[in-house]
Amino acid sequence: MKLKALAAAVALTAVAGTANAGWDSGSGVPFNPVADGNGELLLLAWNDTNSVIQDLGTSYMEFFNNFGNGSYEQSYSLDAAFGGLSGDVSYSIFAANNPLGFADAATVAAAGFMVTTNVAGPSVNSFSYDDVLNKTASGLANNIGDPSAESENNATAAVSGEAAYAGAATTYGALLLDSVAFDVTALAGESLYMWAFQGTDTTTQAAGQWNIDLGQGTLTYSAVPVPAAVWLFASGLLGLGAISRRKKA
Repeated sequence: MKLKALAAAVALTAVAGTANAGWDSGSGVPFNPVADGNGELLLLAWNDTNSVIQDLGTSYMEFFNNFGNGSYEQSYSLDAAFGGLSGDVSYSIFAANNPLGFADAATVAAAGFMVTTNVAGPSVNSFSYDDVLNKTASGLANNIGDPSAESENNATAAVSGEAAYAGAATTYGALLLDSVAFDVTALAGESLYMWAFQGTDTTTQAAGQWNIDLGQGTLTYSAVPVPAAVWLFASGLLGLGAISRRKKA
């Protein structure tokens, strides 16, 4: 259901800072009017009754600079709070880079946000783009209060009915419903691709994919596996090449 999917997606839109391991330096609205951009990646997982959001500690710029790197890998241990999730659990990852203060030139040039989706060729218009960077930050206050007070890799859990539950109408997960027209989540056990949005004209897909394993308590990002059929095709071409060379000899 889209509301729940967005709720998970939204939860990921929380923004984090790298300097003090806070969550809010990625956006200047509403917490940090002199934000330096470069927020940290956030993970959200939830079902009908529970939600958990965790700061992954990896900065937007680190991930952005490795977007096309097929050998770039990351592995994270999930907070114990994720153990309370069962059944159909959706998840999403998000990071923002909306520098309003004295950010360095490279950070300013990479301004935007990144979010997971398995939709092919996702896009946003100018209204959606601004909404993601602004609404999600304001909604975050209802999820966890002041994000600058949260520590790196810290996680916040909530149950349905509580103000911090990611599916509530006032949280940043639900606020994404007005911001993007595509699903940013997948079920646990399914892979998720990552996309970066810089304005409305530049959309880039990351070289790897995300996978969450609630049983093992891990979240991983790694290269997209090459399908077996591709390997068979490649080996077939190599075999034909070898035969061709023998005939010429």
